[in-house]
Amino acid sequence: MFKYLSAAGLIALAAAPAANAAQDGGAMFSGTFSFGYSSSSDVLGSTLPPGADINAFYLGMASDVVFSPRFELGFDVEAIMGEASSGGTTVDVDILRLGIEPRINLSNDLYAGFYYHLHDLDVGIAPLPITFGVDLVSYGVFGGYDNGNWYAELFYGMSDTDPGLPAGVDLTDYGLRAGYQVSPSFDIFGSWAVTNVDTPGGSADLSVVAIGAEYAFQNGIGVYGTASMLNLSLPGPTDPDATQLALGVTYDLQNSGATMPIILNAQVAHTEFSAGAISDDHTTFGVGVTVPIGGGSTSPLNASTRGARGDYRVAISNTLFGLF
Repeated sequence: MFKYLSAAGLIALAAAPAANAAQDGGAMFSGTFSFGYSSSSDVLGSTLPPGADINAFYLGMASDVVFSPRFELGFDVEAIMGEASSGGTTVDVDILRLGIEPRINLSNDLYAGFYYHLHDLDVGIAPLPITFGVDLVSYGVFGGYDNGNWYAELFYGMSDTDPGLPAGVDLTDYGLRAGYQVSPSFDIFGSWAVTNVDTPGGSADLSVVAIGAEYAFQNGIGVYGTASMLNLSLPGPTDPDATQLALGVTYDLQNSGATMPIILNAQVAHTEFSAGAISDDHTTFGVGVTVPIGGGSTSPLNASTRGARGDYRVAISNTLFGLF
């Protein structure tokens, strides 16, 4: 709960100065705020008895401050407070992610920038009185092309953990993302992200590939869908993998008399996991409320489209947020 309240405080602290700067004419601020809830459970027939049930709350902000046509700063805050229960055992999972991305817009629609993402994961198992935690810091560079109609981007970076990794173990992140606006109401997009774990005894790759699309009708209703595949390539004979299909619907309350954009969303996602003879199916239902400010995106931050667009840049982060 403390982490969830801390995220709310960070969002308030980040949004207020940026909005004031925009109001004073020093910068242009746009942001998206989302609050959501999700519940998931094993599908009958799972080979991992007893089935696990997961309930989670989500709070997030994605913002962009444009200081000049050449320079802008992106800032994200996300938090998940989840609880997983299985066979009488309850596990509390709290995730906090902070992201800062300064970007320089070059000539001919080219751009380049730097990203710094901080992830904090805490896991507590009842009735133990202690919590296990790990921090993941990811940083790197990105560059691409964006003409307002379509974009393509490459990124490359590294990650460190606290507690630190054993000597000789390195984490490298790289990937690409792209999107195309077919029409003012129809977008398609996709991403590919890899985290490589290099050790003295070999290497392993965690890769996530995802595609998605969004369509907005004229009556305030929108639909979206994504398909993603995760693969963990290990030195041994078994490579765990997972596939997820998600469908969602949105509705803008402005079409029902609201004086500002308030977007409601509902989503169902089905995930299939396999590792050799072990397999598991999970279905997740989620709902949320999204408020864009200053022309911010109307896409819900708690939707599967976030990962499909490649916003997380790090395969580990994409995996964590895709679970809830």
